[in-house]
Amino acid sequence: MEKVFIYGTLRRGFCNHEYVWGRIGFLGLCVTTKPYPLVIGARWRSPYLLDEPGKGLCVKGDLFEADEDAMKIMDQLESVGKPKGYLRQKLMVTITNGGDIEAWAYLKRREDVEGDVSDPIGEYVDDPDYVTPKKRRQA
Repeated sequence: MEKVFIYGTLRRGFCNHEYVWGRIGFLGLCVTTKPYPLVIGARWRSPYLLDEPGKGLCVKGDLFEADEDAMKIMDQLESVGKPKGYLRQKLMVTITNGGDIEAWAYLKRREDVEGDVSDPIGEYVDDPDYVTPKKRRQA
């Protein structure tokens, strides 16, 4: 089982959680130990955690435990290994009411984000303008 830091639309209660529902186990709320820029991209209104440690803010999210199948689903959803896809990397998070732990996270290179981005934010909130993967295929 792998630990995964989820900061965007795969979080509990968000629109893409259905892709991993029943395949991952919630361990608790957490925050990155280092600042990272969490931004919203203009094209799909997607949240992106940029691969720029030390910049931005410490980012709040959910810590999950995932099996190999769940990791494969998330890698596919996040286009890991594809041009302009996410990078799956380990980073440190602090669990609320707990200690620090290393977890996988999905990060983007700034140059791979299409369009402008917002200023960094500390936590992603549900965005009614976010375009889901299902709606993107229909566009």
